[in-house]
Amino acid sequence: MSLRTALYFISKFVLASLLTLSAASAAELILKNGDRINGELVGSDGTLLTWASESFGELQVSVDQIKAVNTNQLFKIAGYDSACNFSSPTEVSCFDDHADPIEWVLSSKIEPWSTFKDEYSNDGYIRLAGKNERGNKISDSLTIEAETSWAKADIKHRVFAYYDGDRPDGSEETTNEYRLQYYFDWYFRDRMYLNSYAAIEADQKSGIDSRYRLGTGFGYRLVQTDNHKLTIEAGPSWLTETTSSEFGGDTSDRLAVRWYLDWSYSFVNELSLFHNHEYLYSNTDDHRHQTTLRSGLHYPLGKGMYTELRHEFTYDSEPVDLNEPEDSKFTIGVGYNW
Repeated sequence: MSLRTALYFISKFVLASLLTLSAASAAELILKNGDRINGELVGSDGTLLTWASESFGELQVSVDQIKAVNTNQLFKIAGYDSACNFSSPTEVSCFDDHADPIEWVLSSKIEPWSTFKDEYSNDGYIRLAGKNERGNKISDSLTIEAETSWAKADIKHRVFAYYDGDRPDGSEETTNEYRLQYYFDWYFRDRMYLNSYAAIEADQKSGIDSRYRLGTGFGYRLVQTDNHKLTIEAGPSWLTETTSSEFGGDTSDRLAVRWYLDWSYSFVNELSLFHNHEYLYSNTDDHRHQTTLRSGLHYPLGKGMYTELRHEFTYDSEPVDLNEPEDSKFTIGVGYNW
């Protein structure tokens, strides 16, 4: 065999090897209908998978339509501290984690490890609103509230503050209502997280001079898309409550079960509906239960500004002394978020 012939066959072998290696390392999305799409996995929110196709550009595919994924990429998955990869076309394994492989479609969020930033992000808002209140206090006044949160990897902190101080009709004294709350969330698996909170509150119009709350529990994000969100939380809470001096100034402690739901849905032009409620059921002899409902409309005005119409309803099965069990509050306000 001549040298020229030998070089020809060697070049063919090298080219074939390179093509085989390239095909083996290429990422491939396999659909249940048999289609195969080459490209690169951008991420997944547990409902939609984003795929950068070589031929069709960026695609979003429902996970219900996907049979398997073949890729050598490393990813960050909510609930896992280390990098993860596909140990099989349908399972994910994470380095330095001893848990068994998980089905990737169950993960609430997957993003490439190369773009994952292990640093805190921050957002929040401040809101000023006019209030029309009926119940234990009949008044029209202004309220102010603010919230900020910062998150890093699977940890999230949140602080909420609210204040309303005014004089009810026919009164010369100011009644204060305030809430200062801190929440801690740790996403330990998929869409599930451990939730803990501490709160200092007062509602003098309802005869509560101070209320301290500590609680923990579990949360689960049932729906998490760009325009639709639904989250639930449940767990035990401990409450210490002191009534106003005019009602005796008594202090009581009680254990309660807390259930919380938070829902929002965005329509065209980013107009959104929202609703959240908190329910507390206590282990007292009278089985005291308290409910707080908040619902309304939220509309962005541009450059971080927004307007919001909100209705808040509270119910206490065992109000202080002769106070009404129900309170209703309407607010319309403007705010700024970041």
